[in-house]
Amino acid sequence: MRLPSGDGAEVQIRPVAYQFPWIATPGDWDANWLMVEGVVRLSNGEGWSFSDPCLTTWEASSIAEWLRQVATGSAQPSAFPSEDDERLQIFTEPNLALSLETRVQGRVTIRVHISVQSLPPWLTADHDKDLFDYFVSLNVSEADLQGAIDDWASEIAAFPNR
Repeated sequence: MRLPSGDGAEVQIRPVAYQFPWIATPGDWDANWLMVEGVVRLSNGEGWSFSDPCLTTWEASSIAEWLRQVATGSAQPSAFPSEDDERLQIFTEPNLALSLETRVQGRVTIRVHISVQSLPPWLTADHDKDLFDYFVSLNVSEADLQGAIDDWASEIAAFPNR
């Protein structure tokens, strides 16, 4: 999934494999962990990539649902979410989180919160910010949002719940 911003920033994330492909016990958490690759580019051109088992198959599906809610206008913006804000989409591993900043004239600004092992290399996992404080704001058109929804749905289809 690619979320491009009007200012040149961009976040790409995609599931690439089950973390433990040899485990196939239905409903087992270990059987449903996904390796996720991410590429982040800031508006100033700096960027980095990461690869980490940071989503379950269930959480990947919840991202698709949240993105659909953003597209339809049923997801509510959040001034600046904290861990306790139910509008912040958090997952078991805190590497990634999502929040909606604004919706204005056919565009949405989505925050991709990045923590721990997925942080940029110039920040360490023990930096002085709290979880989810580091984020990239992406001002995304409706067309690009729909493209991201379609891409994510296609990408996670290859990794069904086991």
